[in-house]
Amino acid sequence: MGLDWKKAFFTCLLAGASFTVTPANAGGMPGNEAASILDQALQDIQQNTQPAIQPEQEDIYEPQEVEEVVAQEPVETAPPPPAPTVVEPPAIEPEPVPQERIVNVQDNTSFFGLSVGLYDAFKTDDLAASFGVEWQPGVRVLGRLQPLFGAFVTSDGSFLGYGGIGVPMNINKNWMVMPSVSAGYYEEGDGFDLDRRMAYRIGAEFAYVFENKSRLGLNVHTITNGTSLDTDDRTEIISIKYTMPLGQVPGFRKK
Repeated sequence: MGLDWKKAFFTCLLAGASFTVTPANAGGMPGNEAASILDQALQDIQQNTQPAIQPEQEDIYEPQEVEEVVAQEPVETAPPPPAPTVVEPPAIEPEPVPQERIVNVQDNTSFFGLSVGLYDAFKTDDLAASFGVEWQPGVRVLGRLQPLFGAFVTSDGSFLGYGGIGVPMNINKNWMVMPSVSAGYYEEGDGFDLDRRMAYRIGAEFAYVFENKSRLGLNVHTITNGTSLDTDDRTEIISIKYTMPLGQVPGFRKK
């Protein structure tokens, strides 16, 4: 479009020049030569003003080769060593204590007993009913000996208050025997005369032990003045005694 107006301009210019040539000028150059010059100029202008057919412009930018990105395989690494496992030693449960030992050694357990029986049971010269109490504290002397303290009174007014030691021994799970020896103060009342205030109580308890550690037993003891074991120096007492842990006695329960 920019070449069209140039073409028109030069065409008009040449046309005007051809009409403005004077005869003087024309006489100076041959007529055919002037015409040929104008024709040649016009032809040149027409050739120069023809639109050049531009070849299709090729893409300036050639496609660049894209480097293929090859995914790298992950490098295998050695797994971290496992954390050390702390193995706790198994809990060691204490072995159950045999029932015989529980009955025999009753630490920190005091016992209280009540008894009823016959006084002078074998000679029967001064036969009377007897009633007794006994306390066995929850301690052991030398790990084995059981301290005991008690008293009895008879229907004839005889009395003995004593203190001593016993040796509890288990026969099996439910049966036990406890030999004992005690010494104390004796009052004859209307009973047997020992001729002394100082008396000794020697004998044993044979008892059945219940699950709650209480027991029911037969007690056989000799009361002597210590001089001899002749019938003139001794009397007997036989009784049934019930012994229970002190915590089971009403008024003595642990809170």
